[in-house]
Amino acid sequence: MPISEKTIKLLWGRAGGMCSKPGCPENLTTLLESGDYTTGQMAHVIPQSPLGPRGDEGKGDDNYSNLILLCPNDHSHIDQSPTGTYPAELLYDWKAKHEKRIADLLKIPQYEDYEGLHKAIVSILIANKLLFNNFGPKSEIAHRDPCSNSYKVWEDKRINIIVPNNRKILNILDKNRNLISDSNILVAIEEFRVHVEGFEKHVEHRLDFYPQFPQKFGDLFHV
Repeated sequence: MPISEKTIKLLWGRAGGMCSKPGCPENLTTLLESGDYTTGQMAHVIPQSPLGPRGDEGKGDDNYSNLILLCPNDHSHIDQSPTGTYPAELLYDWKAKHEKRIADLLKIPQYEDYEGLHKAIVSILIANKLLFNNFGPKSEIAHRDPCSNSYKVWEDKRINIIVPNNRKILNILDKNRNLISDSNILVAIEEFRVHVEGFEKHVEHRLDFYPQFPQKFGDLFHV
């Protein structure tokens, strides 16, 4: 039974026409004067045959919930890898996180000029900096009484405010990338991205080391 038109629209729309594998930048649609085409593949998480990849996890169908949009390279790599390398649970997680990222990006404003973009980033960075200065490990309250339970306030602030704020900054920058041409700014943004990803891992499971906030990025926004 072929995949229904409704399912196709849902899958492509919610994936934003992009590969769902984390870190893959592949745009699955191409517009050319000679003819437009798509390269995306609607891959089954649970195969329809028990002989297919992840077939030991049951029998799948053609419904939206059992499909993930991938580029041809990742689709082949995932399905041809040894059994257990890419379990269904992992693919479902990729799909959910990718579609959430696309949905979040659609909510992000698009600015007319760099000045508007700059102001938006500055306001979020200032909020993060105030929280760090007032409640972080280098704050006055932390130095005054290192044994107090004030660290719990910091844990709450970084999980519920700073981590989402960092992601919002990256989403704004990614959606407004057309306003940025300076290579130094682009490098600073990628350094900030590395910090954000490391900080999130540190918040989830304490790390002995993770990339600190890049001052170069702060200097760009005078924070």
